[in-house]
Amino acid sequence: MSSSSAILKYLAECYRENGSRVGITSIESSRVRQHIFVEGEDLIVSDSVLDGQHFIPGKKAANLANQARLYEKDRELFYGAVFLIGNLEKDDSRRKPAFAPLILYPVEVEKVMEDSGAEFAVDTGRRILNYALLENLGDDEFIRKVEAAVDISGHSEGCVGELRRLFTTEFTDCATDELLKYPYLLKSRELRSVLTSVEDGDSSGMHLVPGAVIFLADKSTEMRGVLNDLELMANDSGKIAAPVGALLGKSGSDVMPVYQAPEGSIPAFLSEAQNKITASARENALTLAVGPPGTGKSFTIAALAIEAMSRGESVLIASKMDHAVDVVADKIESALGLPGVCVRGGRKSYFNDLKQFLEDLLSGLHTREEIKPARVKEGRKRLEKRAGAIAKAEEELERQLNREEKYGSLLSDPDPGWFSRWRINRIRGKAPDRESVAALASRVTELMDEQVEETVSFLKLTRSFYLQEALTKHRPTFQAFSKWIRARAAHKKEEYLENVQWKPLLNALPIWLVNLSDLHRVIPPEKGLFSMVIIDEASQCDIASAMPALHRGCRAVITGDPRQLRHVSFLSIARQKEFARQFGVDEDDCEKYHFRSVSLIDLVSDAIKDQSAVTFLDEHFRSRPEIIRFSNREFYSDRLSIMTGHRPIDRHGARPLSLCHVEGKRSSSGVNVEEIERLVTEVAEIAEKEGAPLSIGILSPFRAQVDAIIKRFEKTENLNFLLERHDLLIGTAHSFQGEERDIMLLSFALDEESPSASFRYLEKQDVFNVSITRARLENRVFISFDRTSRPGPLVSRYLEFAETGVETGEAEKPSAEMPSGKIYDVRAAIQSLGCEVVRGFSVGSYPVDLLCLKDGKSVGVDLVGFPGHGFEAINLQQHLMLRRAGIRLFPLSLVEWETKKDKVLRELENWLK
Repeated sequence: MSSSSAILKYLAECYRENGSRVGITSIESSRVRQHIFVEGEDLIVSDSVLDGQHFIPGKKAANLANQARLYEKDRELFYGAVFLIGNLEKDDSRRKPAFAPLILYPVEVEKVMEDSGAEFAVDTGRRILNYALLENLGDDEFIRKVEAAVDISGHSEGCVGELRRLFTTEFTDCATDELLKYPYLLKSRELRSVLTSVEDGDSSGMHLVPGAVIFLADKSTEMRGVLNDLELMANDSGKIAAPVGALLGKSGSDVMPVYQAPEGSIPAFLSEAQNKITASARENALTLAVGPPGTGKSFTIAALAIEAMSRGESVLIASKMDHAVDVVADKIESALGLPGVCVRGGRKSYFNDLKQFLEDLLSGLHTREEIKPARVKEGRKRLEKRAGAIAKAEEELERQLNREEKYGSLLSDPDPGWFSRWRINRIRGKAPDRESVAALASRVTELMDEQVEETVSFLKLTRSFYLQEALTKHRPTFQAFSKWIRARAAHKKEEYLENVQWKPLLNALPIWLVNLSDLHRVIPPEKGLFSMVIIDEASQCDIASAMPALHRGCRAVITGDPRQLRHVSFLSIARQKEFARQFGVDEDDCEKYHFRSVSLIDLVSDAIKDQSAVTFLDEHFRSRPEIIRFSNREFYSDRLSIMTGHRPIDRHGARPLSLCHVEGKRSSSGVNVEEIERLVTEVAEIAEKEGAPLSIGILSPFRAQVDAIIKRFEKTENLNFLLERHDLLIGTAHSFQGEERDIMLLSFALDEESPSASFRYLEKQDVFNVSITRARLENRVFISFDRTSRPGPLVSRYLEFAETGVETGEAEKPSAEMPSGKIYDVRAAIQSLGCEVVRGFSVGSYPVDLLCLKDGKSVGVDLVGFPGHGFEAINLQQHLMLRRAGIRLFPLSLVEWETKKDKVLRELENWLK
């Protein structure tokens, strides 16, 4: 078996080789899609620029901003300053032109004003060096000198002066005199004049000049933080963090112990699968949660974090996708009702909220009321008492349901004996005065709702208590941390960070969310710093990127779906083997940690030996049943319980899934213009409809078609309207991982003459699964070929399914038979209340006897003890499942129906209000 150090060094080298360096060597390279030179003063140091916000007039700026918004998932916007212009010598003695800024900052679009311009916000506190350029100039020692010269939180006039001195010393042929004009910038024609002199051979050296540009480039990954952390881990001779040890196959004295945590509090009632995940997360080094599309994975992560926080633990939530962690933060703060408990690290805008919070905290705003430990203890006792009351009410309800089933059997006996007749009369006589079963069920629901509210209050109380305790004992830590966030100079940041005690800090700020590439900027690489680390979208995460986050945790939960998109690597197998030999990694481990083909979720699944630590989330809440049914059958063996179909939004008039034939032709460049024009027409029709705006997504498997669609929409007059009101997103499946829209339009782009290889590409299961599961209400599929002849078996089955179509509600297969006898009477009486009544509706695997729909409300009537098959009472777990689907279940017994029909109907009518 290979050593831990060898495996980590091997993974680091694979990661280094695989990733493109952050940055560009020329703003005219193919990676840069569009750019605008900035004139006047450098935005980073200019007094006239407020908090990095800058308006650039003109149509070109508006186009750049719209491009950034349309390509948000695939491209990124940067502000670059201090230009290097010259020729770079490659290893093969070829000269490579350099025309790029040394210092980069992420940029966001604030506002687009049609053709008059756009407002951009530069994240001035998030300095990134252009390593792609620097690595062509010198070795690691030279790069370290540049890093020391430029403050990590933003450059200054002094930093530019340091750069001038450094380049003058390191490169005798580097002209730097133009930098004396800084902070005033050269105009675009002046920059190009220098470039022309270099290209024409009039100038043989390099030029460091005061220039600045805003540019849109294809996304890359910032690598140095991951590489530095992996190097630190590989050289650490101490014990390994438990999650890392589990993945590296280490145990015993080599690994930090895992301490089992007590059960905490969650302001929600979880499914059986979710409870299993939380139980495993409390005691195992590794837990795997597999979450197919729309199964509440983000909510589960939020619940895990809140439960850990409730028992005084800290949680780090990370992903390679910003959107994934943003959704979890929203679930914690909105869905679970706990605003202000999350620290979102990475971007400057995230830290602005934290700066304000720390300022308020240090000024006493959050600790005005002293909270004694006894009050926390009292709050916990109240929760325990409430849980006891719920258990008692549940037992009472269950006993009554069992009695009502028996009573129903008696009443339905066609030939009862004298004793049965006596019992029936006794039951009928007592029924009018007895509390209804629905009232008992309502009491359980009310107690549960009260417990959720009580839990939120308790969590807010404990948070205040931990804040107060941490601030009382460790005020200097919060002062140093506040200064660290605000500091611009790198040496000052390091100085302040040395005075931060992270354990007390995490007691007060327990939940942190961060993109994996930003982790090194936000949190020190301290082993086992967090009680729990959660990594989301793990199928898209390579092993190397995840290791630094896992190193920071005592226990870890890995979430994702192996049936969705996987991480993409172009690292050659030969190079992997070469690195394995270099670091002494044996053949078996080289295969186990295969960088190109093994994702984090694969490795975790292989490493876990106890099945109780692996859970499949099986309740689907996103799409109308007809949209998810194909994926459920094809990829998940019909294991998903579909929790939709009854909602008012599910009764959206259009067919959920439709196949649209277009007389289109795919050009030699891979573009199907006819399909694009059809998409434009469809989007226009959606946008014109009255009512609440519906979000729109356009997906094509092929990049050429996506680019052409975006270019076409850039020409439409209402692009801003579509982006802002309808949240328009256009992209490939990779752009849509983790996203969802009300209406999805899928353009396959291919025609009858398209090559077989293109049709085979459509058969990639992970890509196809993501493509067809993004829609909540409608999936409209556009093709320009005969579905019966060209596509492969997977796509062919899907297109057949789409074309045969399933009308709204048909998928639920309500009973076609007219109900008879007492059941007919119940249905007719409920319809007289102004309800639509559906018989035989199912949620997941559980049938609802009668589904009542009125004014956007859904109530299921559970017929208890009625004659006929299938009228047994639904158990309490099924009650909770239906409640998670948004259906309140109204138990109605045969005895109640026969003895107090009017009273029961009034009660049901109140439930529907």
